[in-house]
Amino acid sequence: MRLIGLVLTLSLTLAPLAATAQQPVKAPRIGMLLSGTLVESDPRVAALRQALRGRGYVDGQSIAIEPRGSDDIPRLYELATDLVQSKVDVIVTQGTPGVQAAQRATKTTPIVMAASGDAVKLGLVASLARPGGNITGQTIIAAEYIGKRLEILRNCSQRFAHRNPVESRKSRAGRPDEIGRRRRENVRRRPSTRGGSAP
Repeated sequence: MRLIGLVLTLSLTLAPLAATAQQPVKAPRIGMLLSGTLVESDPRVAALRQALRGRGYVDGQSIAIEPRGSDDIPRLYELATDLVQSKVDVIVTQGTPGVQAAQRATKTTPIVMAASGDAVKLGLVASLARPGGNITGQTIIAAEYIGKRLEILRNCSQRFAHRNPVESRKSRAGRPDEIGRRRRENVRRRPSTRGGSAP
């Protein structure tokens, strides 16, 4: 009786697991929304495929990349809407018009901008530290960074403005004057083996 109870319990426990294991795994779908005309072997699509392949994701096997592109901004919005309706898992955009079209098309599908103008100024993200919403990625120009870049440049220029370039080279070479002094001291300390007898 116990054996029948054990078999029944195991079969009820393992049956859902077996059914789950038999279902095919859905490959994540990546929608690409590109500013500009999309050609057959677009280098932007090829670059994404290569980068993902380097991480173990192969287009057509473990992932599916669905590229779309247009020079026409209203057409970009239609293409973004098409990607959202086809239920892609993420939208990768290139160019500010592509990001803006994707932003208009969805508030829930994650959007990764490969490059855009100043995302904060354009209202694509709240801030670079905390973008909020469904958009993240790389922005080319950020007003938040201009002040910091100028500060770094000023600090670097102050450090190097008063340096003598010749002195700077000597210090990088390990202070030749100090090395020469040490060598002379070492020579004086060693007993001479030339001519004469050793003590």
